[in-house]
Amino acid sequence: MRLLIGLCICFFLIGAKLKAQDPHYSQFYASPLNFNPALAGTVGGTFRINTIYRDQWTTVLEDPMTSFSLGADIKLTLDDKKRNPDLLGLGISFNTDRIRTFDLNTTSVSLMAGFHKSLDERKTKYLGAGLMFGVVQRSINYEDLVFQDQFNALDAFNLPTSEAFPSNNFGFLDMGGGITYLYKHDGIRFNAGAAYYHFNRPNVSFYSEETCANCAVETENLLKPRLTAHAALTIDQSESFALSPRILIQLQEEHKEFTLGNNFILKFPEKPGTAVHLGAWVRGVQNVDGIGPESIIFLMGYQKENISFGFSYDHHLNDLITDRLGMNAFEFSITYIGEHDNSFDTCPKF
Repeated sequence: MRLLIGLCICFFLIGAKLKAQDPHYSQFYASPLNFNPALAGTVGGTFRINTIYRDQWTTVLEDPMTSFSLGADIKLTLDDKKRNPDLLGLGISFNTDRIRTFDLNTTSVSLMAGFHKSLDERKTKYLGAGLMFGVVQRSINYEDLVFQDQFNALDAFNLPTSEAFPSNNFGFLDMGGGITYLYKHDGIRFNAGAAYYHFNRPNVSFYSEETCANCAVETENLLKPRLTAHAALTIDQSESFALSPRILIQLQEEHKEFTLGNNFILKFPEKPGTAVHLGAWVRGVQNVDGIGPESIIFLMGYQKENISFGFSYDHHLNDLITDRLGMNAFEFSITYIGEHDNSFDTCPKF
């Protein structure tokens, strides 16, 4: 398996047109700045800090792929004298993906700004727009790669290689934008939006014209734009129970992903601000076999006033059919909201 993955990465390094696909989280609302910059500042309080960790394909890879995100955003009132003041959201996010076998790392730091226009005096409807500017760094450790000319024709890959490597560390700029609509009234909270990432189409190839003069490999591998559309609805059924259906659609050239599901929120009126979240979702993707379901996702979350904890498990449907394990994933998230006032709390926690 290590050799197979190494050959796949080598295929990429020698200039194959490999289409980059962005990382994703099942608990996408626990990391809102990663799928719509317009969600910066959509917090029922003054500020929000969230972190999420994903560990996937643990039993397929000796060293599984991991993703980590840390985000923070703040909500600012633009005119306190108005009955329906507009709002400004500012945010920053840090993301990293890593395949430890080869130290293939992608790290990004992004800044977001969102403006939310109040549409009524009751502060129940807002229309927002946001922008994202980021710096991304990619790196790989060539010492852990194995090539065909290193085989000694006996029992090991211990000979020197004639492969010419480009720089193993480079960076590029990334940009995106989004819009969102927020509504809250009488126990109903709704938000919907769309975002467009990588509209500057950065080159994500390790090779470049400067480092690969007159060589035969392709030096351009543009990161394809990603379109995201999302919606979530939370309906209070009673003082102790609420439903929260949501949907996320992500399109990145031939890659398509659809996540649809519902969370059940169990509240405790005797303990205000305390709730248990139980959820089940289905993820569908488009692959070589067409569009179909890929995973079922189970979530359990706990909310205690300003802080929320979430744990989710992705079970790959092919594992159920073929009676094997391997394509599953775990996620753990923490969200903290400062000076919680619940006046602008339209986004789900997970």
